[in-house]
Amino acid sequence: MNHVITPFSRWENFEQLRDMLREQNVRWHIIVDKGQDLKFDLEEWIIPYWAPSPPWGFFIGHWLYNWWIDYMQDEGRLIETDHYNLITDDDFFEPGMFDKIRDLSDPIIVTSMTRGRWGVLWAEP
Repeated sequence: MNHVITPFSRWENFEQLRDMLREQNVRWHIIVDKGQDLKFDLEEWIIPYWAPSPPWGFFIGHWLYNWWIDYMQDEGRLIETDHYNLITDDDFFEPGMFDKIRDLSDPIIVTSMTRGRWGVLWAEP
């Protein structure tokens, strides 16, 4: 299963992101500020999380990704064989993108919004 984790505040993008991700056969985890009302009804494959405010001085998006990973790990809900994709609330992917990831067995996969423009960039640990 491909999971998409998104700190969410740009509600003007929600419907377009939902429609794009629905076709990708993923589970979408949206992270919103604690106490914030959801602006749309959610389908069963979209799971909301209400996160506390980050400590002062932290970049909110990065902090929320780490908060979610820690929370899921503490709850024992991370699945070792699944893929977890960190995207922002204004990232869009072409149809079939997550199928390509699903077929890979690498422990870490990095994609770029500009993939294919300048050839392939390989990164190794």
